[in-house]
Amino acid sequence: MEDAESVVVSVRHVVETGRAEEWFAAVCDAFDWCGGDWAVLKGLLATAAGERSFGSEVAETFVEFVEQHVADPMGVLTQLCERREELPRWYAELVGRLDQEAPAEHLEEWDDVTAAQWYTHLTTSNDWAGWAGGGAAEWAEFKEWFLYFAEQQQVRDYASLLLARVERDAGGYTAGFANLGIETAASAPEPEVAAGWGERTAARYAELTSGKGWGGWTGEDEHWDLFTQWFLYYAAEDGDHDDAAAFLAAVEASADKVNAFAEFGIAVAPRPAAAPGEATAASPVSAEELAQFGITEADLAAADRGFEALLGGPSTE
Repeated sequence: MEDAESVVVSVRHVVETGRAEEWFAAVCDAFDWCGGDWAVLKGLLATAAGERSFGSEVAETFVEFVEQHVADPMGVLTQLCERREELPRWYAELVGRLDQEAPAEHLEEWDDVTAAQWYTHLTTSNDWAGWAGGGAAEWAEFKEWFLYFAEQQQVRDYASLLLARVERDAGGYTAGFANLGIETAASAPEPEVAAGWGERTAARYAELTSGKGWGGWTGEDEHWDLFTQWFLYYAAEDGDHDDAAAFLAAVEASADKVNAFAEFGIAVAPRPAAAPGEATAASPVSAEELAQFGITEADLAAADRGFEALLGGPSTE
């Protein structure tokens, strides 16, 4: 790889391809202002990068690479800034090419235990389900996000090796992970539903939410407790409290409740707050009736103040 190409991709582990234009604008601004002096350029680059919300490590990585590997820094930067309009595209092409190539030969793969630990960290710490099954299109999307998160932790090359092992497994992606001792969302056991609902879970959920004039859960944890109170209230009203409670318990047992809903065939999407005068209301319910199902006066007051805005659900007014 020529000096110019090496300098272009020197920040591949700390600059996303989507921000390449901003990064190279910072580099070329510093070059334009430095008067041909590398020492001055280094200070200007740190400032220009910081103004574009890049961490200090980005400029430091770039400068360190150039000083260690390039004999004529200003000569190479002159070449690059003469092509400044092309740099973002060039960067994306070079990063893509490197991603397709095997990492350095001296790099050792993670052992199975370390691989499982990193898989868990790169998915759950980013509130992401990870590999949830599918074909080539789903794998390509998963791979892009997995490597993106790995790059943030500076373990992209190790993560690439892990995914390459999975891709080589003749049993497919899910089996590839399983054979490395990694449990994914695709291999997790299906949640159990109380007898009586079975394949009707999604339909029963609709009956107890939209069928009662409200939107159900918005997908936000802060609304979960309020949602479950109303959901169980309507289920009890239909004589179906135990099955509804079992359904909620299965969802709560999952690490990702939105994912658990999806496994039941239920799409969870935020509902906009109703405009004044457009509330979707159910029959008024007294505090005494709610208390029979464990809903307190405080819960009722909270529902009065915010239920419509939070869930698009029924009002007690």
